[in-house]
Amino acid sequence: MSVFKQVNCPSCGASQDIKNPAISQATCEFCSTVFIFDKDAVRDTGKKSRLMPAISGLKVGTDGKLKGKSFTVIGRVQYKYTAPGSDVKEEELGKWDGWYLQFSDGSPAWISEDMGELLYEAPIKERLPVKESEILPGDKIKIAGKQYQIREKGTILCVGAEGQLPFPVIPEETHGYVDGISLDDNSVLTLEFDEEEGPTGFTGRVLKKEEISYQKEVQAEEKRNNEALRCPSCASPLETHNMDVQNFTITCSACGTMSQFNASVATVLGKVKPALSEVFMIPLAANGKLFGKDWMVVGRQRKDWKDDGETGFEVEYLLFNADSGYLWLSEENGHYYTAEPAEEKPHTSLISSPHAPKAKIKIGKDYYQFYETGEHRLTYVDGVLPWFAKIGDVTKYGDAIAPPHMLSEEFVIHNNEISEIEYYKSTYINSQDIAKAFNLSIPKPSGVSPGQPYNALKGQRLISLSSIAVGIFLMINACGLSDKKIEILKGTYNALDLKKKEVYTKPFTIEKADETLRIDVRMNLNNSWASVGIALFDNKKEVILSDEDVGIEYYSGYEGGESWSEGSQNSELYWKVKEPGEYRLMLAVPETDLNSSAKLDVTINKGVYKTGSLYFFAFLWFLQPLVFRIRKWLFETSRWSDVLGDD
Repeated sequence: MSVFKQVNCPSCGASQDIKNPAISQATCEFCSTVFIFDKDAVRDTGKKSRLMPAISGLKVGTDGKLKGKSFTVIGRVQYKYTAPGSDVKEEELGKWDGWYLQFSDGSPAWISEDMGELLYEAPIKERLPVKESEILPGDKIKIAGKQYQIREKGTILCVGAEGQLPFPVIPEETHGYVDGISLDDNSVLTLEFDEEEGPTGFTGRVLKKEEISYQKEVQAEEKRNNEALRCPSCASPLETHNMDVQNFTITCSACGTMSQFNASVATVLGKVKPALSEVFMIPLAANGKLFGKDWMVVGRQRKDWKDDGETGFEVEYLLFNADSGYLWLSEENGHYYTAEPAEEKPHTSLISSPHAPKAKIKIGKDYYQFYETGEHRLTYVDGVLPWFAKIGDVTKYGDAIAPPHMLSEEFVIHNNEISEIEYYKSTYINSQDIAKAFNLSIPKPSGVSPGQPYNALKGQRLISLSSIAVGIFLMINACGLSDKKIEILKGTYNALDLKKKEVYTKPFTIEKADETLRIDVRMNLNNSWASVGIALFDNKKEVILSDEDVGIEYYSGYEGGESWSEGSQNSELYWKVKEPGEYRLMLAVPETDLNSSAKLDVTINKGVYKTGSLYFFAFLWFLQPLVFRIRKWLFETSRWSDVLGDD
């Protein structure tokens, strides 16, 4: 790489090669003095800068390729940050690094690093009409034609710098900042506020692993792995599972002391309650295989909630893979979800904006249904978490579901204010898959979880379509058989005459064995009843083969301005005639309250099929798809019961 010019360190006099004309600050690689130069003047800031190695393995002098272009890291600046209202020198929440790159063609680039995640950023050239005092987490602002939501606000302190930078940064200098995210993609925004120069900003996006390649710094990693990390309370060894972490929370497995480590400096936070750990189904340091990758449980936490007098909790497992990084696995009532940061976010807050349960919300290209809001309080931590966590930390959440997915918005509360907004997309995973992955025996889940998908029975659609087809077939056959009956005799008789003596109908002939007859009886009575005796008479043998009484009653009237009726003037009777031959019916009215004449109409049909059973079985086949619908309705009712109550 060519050298623009050379300057001498104002502290030790060592020569420094300045890489390009945009450089205005450098850190001496020999004595770590930070100095600023303008034209031919070089000024010592009076500050020294010594930084811990980065998690990413980048360092000043690293060569690599970014999106196919060769680069060299020529500068680095590191900040630590805290929430609004806190002293960043006293209470630190984390660190991030800014890496100043120079491509082989001389053009510059910026990469930011937060917990090992790399973001490719570019400075905002337009004027920024924003004031630090007027921006809060959750606000939306439009920068460079794109809308961002402010997700984090706080104070940053410059820890130090290395190499060469295009602007001056002074170690221990503080100023305000906000971070924002696009609601439509994974674009990010950072604004930094300086009282003298006003706000400066960067926009960018998270880099994919395949977009950047470089040789990682291994010496620092090997040194850290060889150093014994010990509990500040009982001096027992602490296991970080070879995770590249500088700022983290860890719980001692020997004495239960929870500590924060910041660049190997420990702060004791207190002791956790061992009894709270009994709810975890997966042990710490357990190894499992999910989605074709090997994961280790490196950290666990429990979050408790209280709502309308009811209490509950969920547990979360932090899984680690050396190549893929971190993955969250959460469990509540035996239901499991994997969770990762969401790329697409709701344009209206799930927490702050009023939503009724089941309200539709468009997130990206998909529609979700609002589920609930609530508040979690951190009650237990063990293992390692690569950030600072404290027992009692409060997180407000809002959930929307599109099974098997659930999108969660989280407000991290610090000093009773929103310090950070996070979005996670969770995916439901079967508990048996978790049991198989970690080779464990896991209890069956209880109830229905918000994001749990409804699992239709295997072949349910085929069964439903087949059931409907069979039902239609039976209905068609039943209708067809009903139309095949043949009338063989019809007669009208005086009911009062039949009360006095039996009467025989005209003879009729049956040509085949096992013929089914249908005898229709109608009597035009009103507000009366009658019992009609019917007997089948074999003309040749002159014997009665069978007989039966048919009751007919019918009442009607007019009352209260409305007409009414009860009973029927019609009845029917089925007989099966076993042998061909000539037959007659013998008719009688043995009992009745008739005082006036009434007509009795008798019709005999042959070739009759009793289609009632066909209609019944057709109904049963049609009922099968309804059973599936009822099953799904019960499932959905259980899903929403906690948030809808008795509605």
